[in-house]
Amino acid sequence: MDKHMLKDIQLLNVDYNGKRYYGATQLWFKHPFKRLAACGPTTATNLFVYLSQRDPYFKDLYTQPLDYTHIFAFQKKIWHYITPTMMGLHSVDLFEKGAFSYFKKCHIQASVERMDINPKNKPDLEELYDFILKQIIHDRPVAFLNLCAQHVVELSDWHWVLIVGISKEDSKTYIYTYDEGFYRKIDLGLWLHHTSKQAGFITFKHE
Repeated sequence: MDKHMLKDIQLLNVDYNGKRYYGATQLWFKHPFKRLAACGPTTATNLFVYLSQRDPYFKDLYTQPLDYTHIFAFQKKIWHYITPTMMGLHSVDLFEKGAFSYFKKCHIQASVERMDINPKNKPDLEELYDFILKQIIHDRPVAFLNLCAQHVVELSDWHWVLIVGISKEDSKTYIYTYDEGFYRKIDLGLWLHHTSKQAGFITFKHE
């Protein structure tokens, strides 16, 4: 097995109320719409927290302790930059625009690393693997928008998750995600083969 993970994913783990969460979860919100639609800003929260701790260039993205109280406060803050519409955060463009708005507030200039998936002209699995692997090797989590999971039961439709690792096992390619406070393993090839809607993968690096 050829497996690559972020160098310190444990820093995203949050212990709260007797439970371990693998990253922030949208279910911390009380409002029903935010509990339903906050996967995008929640994924951004986890992405920004990780970058702030691992890359000195991004240290001003998040400057508080790594506990529930402060991370949830940050999650609520990010909602105002990466804000779902009534259809949710249904495009990578919305995620990117909101992220750069927050970067500007933090006086950070960043570059985007992004791969869009067009269901009518999909990349091959190896190309997608190479893109994700490059980010993981450089210790950058990847935000993943999936609108159509089809046969992948570990992944919800119309949903954002954070990719924290990738592997090849025999003839299959898997990604490892932080999703709603859970750590999940997803068959990337199965997803790519069956997905029938737009999707995308995005992260950021310093210029």
